[in-house]
Amino acid sequence: MDNVKETLTQDIKNALRAGDRRGCSILRLMLAEIVNSEKSVKNSDPLAVLSSYRKKLTKAVGQFPEGDKRTELEYEIDYVSRYLPAQATEEQIGEYLDQIIKDAPDGQFGPLMKQCMGHFGTGADGKTVSKILKQKLGA
Repeated sequence: MDNVKETLTQDIKNALRAGDRRGCSILRLMLAEIVNSEKSVKNSDPLAVLSSYRKKLTKAVGQFPEGDKRTELEYEIDYVSRYLPAQATEEQIGEYLDQIIKDAPDGQFGPLMKQCMGHFGTGADGKTVSKILKQKLGA
């Protein structure tokens, strides 16, 4: 947990030295999200916090037409994504779901969803997993 915070802190210092004010600002926002989460929720995972932050930014992009604000938000999403594990592809999610559905006797949505999200963690979007699982179960 502290490793992500330490990395962000070091990257803030490096951005300041390099004169990257925009990057420094984004890094500070990311660090603030993690610190605020730690204060409100005990033992929160920094990667989950950053993943949630990226989701908020992605939703916000949809509210702006093409222009400066949208471009700025897309840049910030790209910056945040550098600190998160790579997202699993739909194909990878589908393959894993095929395996666990085969092993699950009852094939209930809830337990399968939980197992898949536990496997991929912040590396898979819940909406994507849900969509693929519903397709596989024929729901």
